[in-house]
Amino acid sequence: MPSGKRIGPLNTIEDISVEYRRVYRMARNGKMELTDAKAYCWMLKQLSGMLTESDLERRIIELEERS
Repeated sequence: MPSGKRIGPLNTIEDISVEYRRVYRMARNGKMELTDAKAYCWMLKQLSGMLTESDLERRIIELEERS
């Protein structure tokens, strides 16, 4: 597992994308085990999906409230 290096916020798709690319580079450069990188990327993908779903839910609620 990687060190306890603090990562930035993961509040937006862009934040998650930045972290995803960081994990990818670490794995490519041999600074992270491939199995760890896969696990982190899977988690980041899940976070990305949750953010997308949350955003869609918020937009639907806003549209319904306007009607």
